[in-house]
This record gives sequence, C-alpha cells and structure tokens, in this order.
Amino acid sequence: MEPSILAMGSSAIVSVIVAVATQGCSVSSVMEAALSGYTSQTGVQMVDTILTRGGITSMAGTVAIIFFSSIMAGALKSSGVLDLFVELLLKIAKSTRSLVVTTLIFAWGIVMLTGNQMLGIIIPGKTMGDMYDRLDVDRKVLSRSLEDAATIGSAIIPWSSAAAYITGVLGIGIGYIPFALLCYIVPVFSVLCAITGFGMWNAKGKAMWKKGKETSEKWNTAFQKK
Repeated sequence: MEPSILAMGSSAIVSVIVAVATQGCSVSSVMEAALSGYTSQTGVQMVDTILTRGGITSMAGTVAIIFFSSIMAGALKSSGVLDLFVELLLKIAKSTRSLVVTTLIFAWGIVMLTGNQMLGIIIPGKTMGDMYDRLDVDRKVLSRSLEDAATIGSAIIPWSSAAAYITGVLGIGIGYIPFALLCYIVPVFSVLCAITGFGMWNAKGKAMWKKGKETSEKWNTAFQKK
C-alpha cells in the first residue's frame, strides 16, 4: 500500500474515533459531515469561516477534472501522440539539466493554456515519465519538478483556478502576484538542483550528488596505494 494512502486512510479513521469519543458525535453524523460538509456555529465569524467546509461533494468538480484529464492523457498515450511528442522532447532534453528545465516549461505551458494545475501535473507527468527512465533519472524528480511548476506556479497565473481562489478568499485583486516570492524562488532552486546534482537521484534511487565525492575518494585511495 502506498504511504500516502496509508497516512490519509489512518488519519480519517482516527478522526472518526476522536469525534465519536470526545465530541459526542454519532458515526452517522460524522459520515454525513464527511459527505456533505460541516457548518461551524461557534459565534466567532473568523473561526466559523475557517471551520465551515464542504465534504466529498464539494470536491466533485476537482475529482471530475482529475478523472477526465487522466482519460485524455491515457488516450493520447495509447494513440501514440505522446510518444511522438516524447521523441521531439528528447532531441531538446539530452541531459538531466535540460530535462528538468523542459519539465518546468512544459508544466507552465499547460497551466497557462488551461488555467488548471491538475492538467499541468497529469499531462506532463504521463508524457515525460519515460524520458526520465531513459535518462536514468528517478521519477520522484519528475514529481517534484511538476509540483515546483504547476502547483506552485499556478498561483501567479491570473486566469488560473488557484488565482481565482486566492482573490476570492482574500478579497483582493491580482496585485498580490509580484509579491508571491515563493512561486518564483522554488523553480530557481529546482534548476539549481538539476545543475549541481544536489537533490537529484538516478533511476535506482542513488543520490547523484554523491558521485563527485565517491570519485574523489577513489582517486585518494588509488594515490595512497601508489
């Protein structure tokens, strides 16, 4: 079982137990809140705004986007369209550095075209997975690069769903974008990792930044033997 599924599943189970044991809730009311959401009535507006949230039904739109984008990505891959695109990208991304940079640009491009970070993660992820395998780079580097571009970067694209959420919740315009420093700094570090090898792993999970150290130690050992 995937660690994320185990963590989220156990968290949900523990939450139900705590709600029933300490708050006097029935199992059915907890299940209803999980499905339809919870409305807080503490009398403190700020607290009620934070605690009042929708349940599974409020996520239907997001789940639908993920579902249909996965279908589209799968169809493109099965039809061979993505394979042709991969071959084109391989002519550009011939090294670890260019591979990461290409991933960032690809993810940003999808988000800018669609305004949706889910598509910016799923489509490049499906497209570029084989490229990382061919260039002997661990796919967790791909995952991180997609997060650095699509997830973080979507907040600074004015027509994205993330920007719409931010402006709606905070009641501000898009004037926050120049000050969203995290969105600009994170991709820079992603590129620096690709250039230096720090925070990079090969397909076998071996740290790339240790190659230089290992080479140095081998030379030192050989020199001492002589």
